[in-house]
Amino acid sequence: MAAKIFTVLFVGFLVGSPAWGKDYIRDTLRIKMRDGPSLKHDTISVLASGDAGFRLDEEDGWIKIRTARGQVGWVPGGYLTDEAPASVALPHVEAALEKARSSVKVLETRITEQSEAVLELDTLRQRNHTLEEENMRLSASAMWKYLLAGAAIFLGGMLVGGMVPRGSAARSRRIKI
Repeated sequence: MAAKIFTVLFVGFLVGSPAWGKDYIRDTLRIKMRDGPSLKHDTISVLASGDAGFRLDEEDGWIKIRTARGQVGWVPGGYLTDEAPASVALPHVEAALEKARSSVKVLETRITEQSEAVLELDTLRQRNHTLEEENMRLSASAMWKYLLAGAAIFLGGMLVGGMVPRGSAARSRRIKI
C-alpha cells in the first residue's frame, strides 16, 4: 500500500514538476498487413504511419492494398486515409513555407525599392512645381521690364520731340492737319 502511495506521489511530482519539458505523443502508428481480410490471417508485414498503398479491393471493412515496395495484403479500412499524415506532409509544408518566406523577402525588397522610388518621384514633383512657379514669376518680371523699357522710350521720344525746335513758320503752316 505504501509503495502505491509513493508511486502515485512520485508520478504526480514528475508530472507537475516544471523542470520537465513538454512532450508530445508521436505521430507513429503501426498496423499489420495480413494475407487475408480478417485477424485470423497471418501477418505479412508491418506498415508504419506514412507508408503509401494503392487500393485493389475491399471486403468486410478490410482493404486490399499494394505497397510502394510491391507487397500485396489486407489492412483494416479504418486505418487508411486519402490525406497524407503529418510525418509525410510536414516536409512538403516546410518546403512550401520556406519558398513563401523567400518570396516574401523578395517582395519586401521590391516594396522598399518602390517606396524609395516613390519618395524620389514625390521630391521631383515638388521640385518641378517650385520651378514652374519660379518660371512664371520670372516671366512676369521680364514682361514688366519690356513694358517699362517701352514706356521709357516713348517718354524719351516725347521729351526729345518737345525740345527740338520746330523749324520755320512757313513750314509749319503747310504741315498742319
